[in-house]
Amino acid sequence: WIALGEVGGFSGMDMGLEAQNTALTNWLPPDLMFGISLWVFAFFLGGLGVAGQPQVVSRVMTLGSDRDRKQAMIWFFVWQTPFIVLMLIIGLVSRVLFTASDFDAELGLPEMAMTTMPAIGVGMILASIFAATMSTADSQVLACTAAITDDIKPEWNQDHKTTKQVTLVVAAFATRISIDGHYIHGKY
Repeated sequence: WIALGEVGGFSGMDMGLEAQNTALTNWLPPDLMFGISLWVFAFFLGGLGVAGQPQVVSRVMTLGSDRDRKQAMIWFFVWQTPFIVLMLIIGLVSRVLFTASDFDAELGLPEMAMTTMPAIGVGMILASIFAATMSTADSQVLACTAAITDDIKPEWNQDHKTTKQVTLVVAAFATRISIDGHYIHGKY
């Protein structure tokens, strides 16, 4: 809401987008070959993609009953729908605020926070980004550990010490990949 205030609300955002490109304000751009159907299909596939992520699947598998799964699904959509709408608004406001051709769109949220919010707000936004990243990384490490100790070497899955060592090796390997990736030059 702070960023929306910076651009003059929804009408200011609309005018800023219109000034850049009139197609940015059309709900259905005129040159869409298949209309909105491909967008709806992509949205559906994106939802299926979330359900196939190991960190999500492992959480669903630990639920006790079908009733718990249905309740988790309701909670997912109760939170996911406004989240998508807010992220869309943040993306559009970023497009208005940051018009430089070399602006990295992936940095829209932190740049917008640093530009429009007081220090405590910036800290909260950055902490939420890091928390989400660490939560996903942690779940991925645990899913890899489970794949090794349950599927590749099932005799290890009851040995707590070995499972802990596998987890540390997987975490170290993931950390090494991250560090090496940071130093690879060129396009990602």
